Amino acid sequence: YETTDGHFVRWGILYRSGVLSNLTATDFKYLTPLDVRVVCDFRTAQENSTNPEIWIPGVDVTHVSLPIGGDSKKSITQSLDDQLRANPTAAQLKEHLTKVYGEFAFTNAPEFSKVFDQLKSDHLPLLYHCAAGKDRTGAFSAFLLLTLGVPEKTVLDDYELTNKYLRDAISDEASKKLLSSNPALANATPEQRRGLMAADPEYLKSTLRQIETKFGSFDNYRRSELRVSDDDVVKLRARLLEK
Repeated sequence: YETTDGHFVRWGILYRSGVLSNLTATDFKYLTPLDVRVVCDFRTAQENSTNPEIWIPGVDVTHVSLPIGGDSKKSITQSLDDQLRANPTAAQLKEHLTKVYGEFAFTNAPEFSKVFDQLKSDHLPLLYHCAAGKDRTGAFSAFLLLTLGVPEKTVLDDYELTNKYLRDAISDEASKKLLSSNPALANATPEQRRGLMAADPEYLKSTLRQIETKFGSFDNYRRSELRVSDDDVVKLRARLLEK
């Protein structure tokens, strides 16, 4: 991806992924040459107990647990439980997800900042994942790309591209299995699951507009909440961008 000053995000350094519970021998063969050093997991303990994370046998990698959700916070899955019990329409579900995304930047900044700590320490290549590789990782990807100077339109396009590789690439049965760590989500109707699996740019826009409303700019949010200073930005861009 090209930045506003004509640089490009380096290829093969950062990876966004869904759950890593069903990796096969073929996957191990593909992943090994990537030489991933750190795997950051945004899933809760409940999610991991249902679908335990695995990695390449015999390969040393640092696993960093950064649970977003759980008992201490109103997570996206917890709030969806209440919403799904009311059997929402597609429009109601989209409205709810837009609202949830609007709060993502504020409730989950401590976890996102710890991934930036890994990047600042040059712990690369790095992979970060959640369950579907869409919501928690989608928000973090946006913050990372914006920090590197990628224009918002490109950031939104990258998020929307998730539909090609996730929603449109797997069967309804596969999406049901992917959501199986939460009973309320697993029991959703096929139409509701399609809505849950969708990467609608309006969701992410909601997050970015809320940041601007509360902090005045993304840079202010980045400094105060993600704990990424202007000096950190210079170092990260030198490390993660190329001409």
